[in-house]
Amino acid sequence: MPLLINHQVNCPAYSFLITNHTTKRHILFDLGVRKNWQKSYPQWLLDKIKSAPFDVEVEKDVAEILDEDTTGVNVKRGDIDTVVWSHHHWYVIRPPEFPVRHDPEHP
Repeated sequence: MPLLINHQVNCPAYSFLITNHTTKRHILFDLGVRKNWQKSYPQWLLDKIKSAPFDVEVEKDVAEILDEDTTGVNVKRGDIDTVVWSHHHWYVIRPPEFPVRHDPEHP
């Protein structure tokens, strides 16, 4: 396999908002990479990421996208009831952007 020099590959990270319109509960399935990932992880992990043969660029966090609400969905970060990660990634650490909510009607 030939070595590609100065070759850029865009690899999107998807997140899905799932809403139950009957119960008005909102679930986020995966969160993608955090915008401030350089300030969010332990040093050993930062060293590993920075030594990888790729660059990480993130324009916006999922929380920012929800709060901007350019689509008219009208779901903000504080409305999220559950976050589900599909599988382990280097960026899977509990995100402080989503507050922990305790709803006595939905334990």
